[in-house]
Amino acid sequence: MLMKDTGNRVFNYDEDNDPEWEALLAQNSALDKNSLIIRVKDKIKKVSDHRRLVELKYHDLKWWYDIFNIFIIIISTVLTIIEAIKNDLDDIEGLDESKKQFFKLSPIVISTGIGLISSVIKFKRYQESLESIARSTEKGIFTMYRMKKLIEDLHFADDIEFKKKKQLYLDEIFNLYNQTQSELQKTRTFTDIIYYTNKLNHIELRGERNNILNTNTSKELQLLNKDLPNTLELQTPSSVPRSASPYIAPHSIINNINDHDEQYDPNRFHNFTCATRV
Repeated sequence: MLMKDTGNRVFNYDEDNDPEWEALLAQNSALDKNSLIIRVKDKIKKVSDHRRLVELKYHDLKWWYDIFNIFIIIISTVLTIIEAIKNDLDDIEGLDESKKQFFKLSPIVISTGIGLISSVIKFKRYQESLESIARSTEKGIFTMYRMKKLIEDLHFADDIEFKKKKQLYLDEIFNLYNQTQSELQKTRTFTDIIYYTNKLNHIELRGERNNILNTNTSKELQLLNKDLPNTLELQTPSSVPRSASPYIAPHSIINNINDHDEQYDPNRFHNFTCATRV
């Protein structure tokens, strides 16, 4: 009688009882494979969540960066126009005092504004931040790709291949995951995490509400397309009972969400049927 250790438990091994021992080894290998798959999926979710927060910050920074640059282009064009008009005028000194001061001071004011905005852009380091976020986002996408491919390979791996994939995860993919998380965290402050987490939750909540509205609307349209022609041919609006009416008011979708009851209005169905028949 020999003793063999499968990792978590020690089993009695008998040379005459090979099938049972092989079954225990297979069960233990399956548990290790499932636990590794769950672990990798958890890592994918973490990278995905952090990447979405960073992308929201990238969108805000890009918006401000574009606004500043567009404003510089506009006032630079205005400055060019003023300088062109000033050069076309033969005698600026012959103009009245207000126009003369305008052509003298406006180029100075506009040039100062352009320099000020350019200094703000450099001080806020918009371009460097955008490039850093873009690199970390690309690396996050690549890391998620590697981990998803690992999960797919694990589903079809035997015991020998599983050991190789497990070692690949420990030596390469996990290190790549740590580097990606570190780069994603460098692009955010603690305030950014709180702000963009709330913003992301608000966007997801709004998306869920839109999905509910779209689902209810599609169901009502299918019901109308199926039952309304027969109703128009066989029944008059006054003869349609309340329980058999196929028409549901569009705004009842919102009432369903808010749990408000609405009184049945037969005139609503009557107006709809008339409009449909015409």
